[in-house]
Order: sequence, then structure tokens, then C-alpha cells
Amino acid sequence: RTKRTRRGSNITELKKLKKPQLDYSKVTFEVELIDKEKALEYLETNFENNRKIRSSTVAQIVNDIKDGNFHLSWDCLAFNEIGQLVNGQHRLSAVVVADVPCHFHVLRNIDHSTVKHFDIGNKRNQADRIAVHGTPMHPKACTVIKASFGDWDSNFTGKGRYGYAKYDDLIAAYYKRHSEYFEQLEADGYLRTKYIGNFVASAFKILLK
Repeated sequence: RTKRTRRGSNITELKKLKKPQLDYSKVTFEVELIDKEKALEYLETNFENNRKIRSSTVAQIVNDIKDGNFHLSWDCLAFNEIGQLVNGQHRLSAVVVADVPCHFHVLRNIDHSTVKHFDIGNKRNQADRIAVHGTPMHPKACTVIKASFGDWDSNFTGKGRYGYAKYDDLIAAYYKRHSEYFEQLEADGYLRTKYIGNFVASAFKILLK
């Protein structure tokens, strides 16, 4: 009787796990050139419980747009089945501020129940981005280079200021120039977490002098 009860319970649990199949027949996908007016129009449809817009994120994207470092991304602007904006509010806000038209992939009629699954993947860190462009480097070497750029009496840290995509080429150039140094650091174990900080960054800063 106990085994039957457990088996029946398991079947019930499996039934609970089964969810209705979503209908994707009305989903559309296209590339749009979006200017300030269109961005404002789309932002008017932003759904009420979307996350709060972070001004620092918008400012970073604005800088990328103005510097020519903003490109067509596979991360779509997304609208749910009733036309509400569910993804892309920061980028659209940046288009408004920069007042520069930008291309976007636009996804429409996505079921709103899927929104909670957005933005949960592993985001590329700066070392990953640099590696994609042909300069494989240890993530902690990237951290050391950025830290070495900071001034000791400054209110900002090099790691914070130089973490944006527009500095990727600069960091890659420093790494290429001193690759043997970083390869030796890695071989000797100095790129392990316990050594990251002022110790290794200071050593590299001295080397640059």
C-alpha cells in the first residue's frame, strides 16, 4: 500500500510539473533602426513592474553610442503578447539621451510568463570579451592591468573605471606587450584569487615605470 501511495504521489507531482505548451506562432523577429522618437514611443509601453532604470547603465550605453562602440546585438528588444516592453528599456533610454538612431533586433508577441527567464545566463566578463576579439587572457590578468591604471590618490579605482567595453582594446594592448610577464605570473600561481589586489597590481605598476 505504501509503494502504491508513493507511486500515485509521484504521478501527481509529474502532472504538476507539466506546463501547457506556449504558442509561438505569432512571435515575430526583425531588425529595426530606432531613433529618439521611436524609442520614446516604445518606452511608453514599458510594463509597470519592470526593474528600475539605472542612470549609470544608461550613461554607459550613451557613451558607447557616441563613441561608435554600440553595435547590433542578439539581445533583443522584446514586447509581450499585449505589446508591453519587457526587455531593452536601458538601451532605448540611451537612444533618447544620445539622440542617435541605432539598430536593434526586435522580438514581439513573446508570452509574458517567459519574462522571468530573461537575463539569467552567464554574462561575458571583460576578459571574455577581449578573448573573443583574439587576445586570450586570464581574467585576473585583466583585473591587474585595470587596477594598475588607477592613481593611489584618486577617488576611483582602475578596476571600476576601465571595466567598460571601450577600454577593451587598451587592456588587450597592454596584455600583448607584457604577455610573457603575465604568463609567468600564472605559471608561478600569482594569478590565484588570494594574490589579487594591491600586491600584484603594484608589482605591475612598478614594471610599467
